[in-house]
Amino acid sequence: MIIKGVEMMKSKADLIMHPVRMKIIQHLAKGPATVSELLEWLEGVPQATLYRHLNALKKGDILTITQERQVRGATEKTYALMEKGSRVTPEEGAAMSKDEHVKLFMTFFANLLTQTEDFFSGEVDLTKDIYGFGQVDLYLTDEEWEKLREDLYGLIKGYAEKKKEPGVRKVTMAQFFVPEPSEKKEDE
Repeated sequence: MIIKGVEMMKSKADLIMHPVRMKIIQHLAKGPATVSELLEWLEGVPQATLYRHLNALKKGDILTITQERQVRGATEKTYALMEKGSRVTPEEGAAMSKDEHVKLFMTFFANLLTQTEDFFSGEVDLTKDIYGFGQVDLYLTDEEWEKLREDLYGLIKGYAEKKKEPGVRKVTMAQFFVPEPSEKKEDE
């Protein structure tokens, strides 16, 4: 079924798996933004393309319009994420196939790869630039995992809410948690 040029999405995961929509969601996770602010942040994305993706996310209940105001004869809209709109709930995650989970991760990873390629296409000074990646194995109980998530959220929240301003450089911090496979029961 086609609605105004946008295919009806099967699930929330389908909506957010697109690289441009994922970037919109990442930016709006910091707070509401206008189309002009999003265009500045999403360099190289044409305005018509941005509007198509904003409409798809709005129809999918991922984001909402929080404000409309007249600016030079045009209506400027401010968009924000709906509470829990862009998060795949445990129930939605459980309903997703293995292939859907892998595709969602690949979209996430592809965005990071594009950002890395963009970074290395410019002037790079690894002694000064904020660049790096690492991996650490943690052995956690369910309670420790919840505490870690809360602690990380508390630590990062203030930094993630900052806006672009002169003298401030955007740095992407990506999080990915994957447990080791569950042990199979003897009778399986």
